[in-house]
Amino acid sequence: MQQKRPITTLLSASLLGALAAFIMLPSLGGGALGARTIDALGSWWFQWWVDAQLSAGGSLQRAEIMFHPFGKDVVADTGANLVDALLAVPFRHAWGPVGGWNALAALILISNGAVAAFWSHRMRLGLPATLLAGAVTTLHPYVLFELEQGRPAQAMLAPMLATIGLAQATFATQDPRRATRLSIVTGLTLALTAWVYWYAGFFVALALVLLALTHPGRPRLTRLTMIGALSVLATSPVLIPLATAAMTDCVPAALATESWLKATPEIVNRAGDAVALCTLTLGEGACQAGQLTSRGWSGTGPILGILPLVLALAAGLHGRRWWLVGLLAIGIAIGPLPGGSGNPLYLALVSVVPGFARLYWPCRALALIVPLTAMGAAALVHKAGPRPGRWLAGGLLLALLIEGRLQGSTPMSTWSPEAPAWAHCLADEEGGVIVLPWGVDQEPLLAQTVHEKPTLGGMNERSRALVPAALTELRSTNAWLRDLLHAPRNPRVPSEAPAEDKAAIGALGHRWVVLRRQPMIDTHLRTGQDHRLRATQLRMTNLAGVPVYMDEDAWIFAPWGHSLGCSTP
Repeated sequence: MQQKRPITTLLSASLLGALAAFIMLPSLGGGALGARTIDALGSWWFQWWVDAQLSAGGSLQRAEIMFHPFGKDVVADTGANLVDALLAVPFRHAWGPVGGWNALAALILISNGAVAAFWSHRMRLGLPATLLAGAVTTLHPYVLFELEQGRPAQAMLAPMLATIGLAQATFATQDPRRATRLSIVTGLTLALTAWVYWYAGFFVALALVLLALTHPGRPRLTRLTMIGALSVLATSPVLIPLATAAMTDCVPAALATESWLKATPEIVNRAGDAVALCTLTLGEGACQAGQLTSRGWSGTGPILGILPLVLALAAGLHGRRWWLVGLLAIGIAIGPLPGGSGNPLYLALVSVVPGFARLYWPCRALALIVPLTAMGAAALVHKAGPRPGRWLAGGLLLALLIEGRLQGSTPMSTWSPEAPAWAHCLADEEGGVIVLPWGVDQEPLLAQTVHEKPTLGGMNERSRALVPAALTELRSTNAWLRDLLHAPRNPRVPSEAPAEDKAAIGALGHRWVVLRRQPMIDTHLRTGQDHRLRATQLRMTNLAGVPVYMDEDAWIFAPWGHSLGCSTP
């Protein structure tokens, strides 16, 4: 057996590298891997911001450059899940922002598969099963979907896989000393899982409870307690403040679950923002029940929920324990009100677990399906025997490749992170920037990574829960700012803002106003309202003066009389 380990390791690494190349390389010449989604722009911004803060010796707790001058509380708003951005820093320094983005994706794919392959190898399932476990994890549609959508943190499953595999070994060993060592390592990997993405830590913790309760032997509960205590200790700098805020109802972004017991429930948070939940559905598109509207993670979603359970059952992979983990994942993923009826599992978690009411995407519990798929397939191949197992492994791998190709995830698409010309124009200037129209999309985040100026806006500008209360108050009390933000939407309303209101905004450090034309063109010209575009320009001239820069994408205004170094092209 010792002689086979180098061969197994070499073949596993070669296969995983080849699969990652198959997924990525055909697209690498075209830009950043994935699609140009809201989440991709947010992840791109965080990679830039974390790199800039570390280079300047700044704090990662608050982003003062956003919602200027009030800032964004990164811990309260995002839970400080910055592991993916931190890992990207050395890659960015080595190969630039695009190369760093793509290198992080490669690291995620290969590390996910490597951990699964190592897990299978430690279970002595044989070479075909080990190779298949790694390949299934690398090519898993859940992982590729999250990467495609620009969410590297949700695709980074190596800590999750390691935690479940280590927990299985922890509960099974008869050696008390080895159990102690394994419990410590498992607690640390569980903490890392949570640092990567808090809800992944929640999901894995629930899975470990099921595995422990269904495992024979009393020491399992002692070991589970040790794992949990160590993971809480390792995450306590952020976990305790977040849990305290959740238990004291100080999280305005938390879902207002009280309305779910009504006949026509609404999905809103406590600040009153309408929320779209992503749930596991059996059909395409959105599912509706009264006023409930949730985006469905459909298509292969149900298949991914059923297939691993069938594989686990067929292979005899610890039977009931893995069925329960799979059912747990599906039970959370279908969300609060499937088909209009209450889901007791999800509703119980929302009521009992602090912070669970902030989970807008319960479909991400399907991450637990990944180890079930990989290890179930590996155990099935092992059970089939050497020669049939090789054919079965090849067939399953081919099926995954075909499925990924049909879904368009292999090879992955790419998007261009090139910032608009106006962002480059402002790069050498000083002072804050107000970007209009307000709250349309996340494109200003990409521009900020180039001009590097503080902005009045930020992520989710229309959210009452995530925008600082001081900024919301400023928007309502400062007449000039209110008129400015409303101008692209309603340009014909006359302004009566006093001059001192305009001066007050300038005193906060803002110098420039950028009016992006494309969102207005998309809104007005397609509906035959091109006159509104002209009216907006006149309205902006009345409020902010004559543009000092104009191109097809944007107009730049200098309301406080500053001169601009670059000129209109």
